[in-house]
Amino acid sequence: MKVAIIILIVLYFLIRKSKSKTGVSKRPLTGKPSLVISNDKIILISNATLDEVKKALKDFCNQYNQEDYAALPRVYSLFGSEYTVTFPYNIDLTTFCFAVNYLAYPVDIKWKAEIHGWSTVSKNEGIDQEDLEGKVCMFYLVDDKEYDNVYLTSSDNFCYKIPFTNFKPKAITPPIELFRNLPQKLADLSHLPYEDIE
Repeated sequence: MKVAIIILIVLYFLIRKSKSKTGVSKRPLTGKPSLVISNDKIILISNATLDEVKKALKDFCNQYNQEDYAALPRVYSLFGSEYTVTFPYNIDLTTFCFAVNYLAYPVDIKWKAEIHGWSTVSKNEGIDQEDLEGKVCMFYLVDDKEYDNVYLTSSDNFCYKIPFTNFKPKAITPPIELFRNLPQKLADLSHLPYEDIE
């Protein structure tokens, strides 16, 4: 028991030490992308506030942008309590799955936000499933108690659970959730104000 307490104290101070006085974790000195890369990775967040969304994204970036810039999200305000997140400099599929999961279970934010993500999956892109290609919709389950996975449904309504331990999809039959097309309101975001998070 004493060892566990000591480990927790050490972890607390290591995390605290990695943050500057402004609460931002260290960032790489070089390598921040500036070239926009066309991609279709997008997340829709419903039932949240802009402050909560920005905090969750900043916390995510604090974890994933220490060695290199793995994720540079851009958040758009839609209508009411809806927001969308894009990745103008692209993001690998694995980190995108982590982002969907992190937004479902953000640290120190008590929300009941609904999270859905969309992407196109290509062969050899991190998910170990030969026949899983094309457009997918990602989601999480409210009653999931494992917290270290993401669910996805392909455009042909094959549903999978993607565990982060090995990224080997587990087929779920019948599908927990049918494929959802990207909502039309997310097709063109060019007229909306946004904020970049790093």
